[in-house]
Amino acid sequence: ADAEKHLKIGYLLNRNANYLTGTAGWIYCLMNQLDSGYKLICEYMKIDFQYPKWLHVGTFLYYLDKGDYHNMLIEANMLDTEDLFWNPLLKLISYQKLFQPDQAIQQINDLLEIKPEFFDHSKEYISCLVKSEELSMEMLNAVTDVYKLLNQSQK
Repeated sequence: ADAEKHLKIGYLLNRNANYLTGTAGWIYCLMNQLDSGYKLICEYMKIDFQYPKWLHVGTFLYYLDKGDYHNMLIEANMLDTEDLFWNPLLKLISYQKLFQPDQAIQQINDLLEIKPEFFDHSKEYISCLVKSEELSMEMLNAVTDVYKLLNQSQK
């Protein structure tokens, strides 16, 4: 509640600060205020084509919540930040939701290369940013399903 209050105050101080607008939208999405967050992110992206790519985590969550897995995969691919574990993670989840298990399994190697201990702490890694229990669990379930498929295919 305090974070939301401070975020709103900061945004209201200068609505023309594009970076702040995008960042506020990203934070709103992480806090499960997806419609408001998505709108702010889109406003920023229209104005500044050099926006930070991590904003796509917010738009990914928006599409996950809407069940629009095709657009969710587009957002995951636009994250395009090879040094963040979120890049292969979001792709893995997208492919799992689109019933493309082979592509989902391929993301595991990239994910483990960045975060070797990911599957030991996947819930913590996801919920450290995603504050919606429902979305966090949906993401975790997708990861767990793909991990099980990988283990079955190795037997």
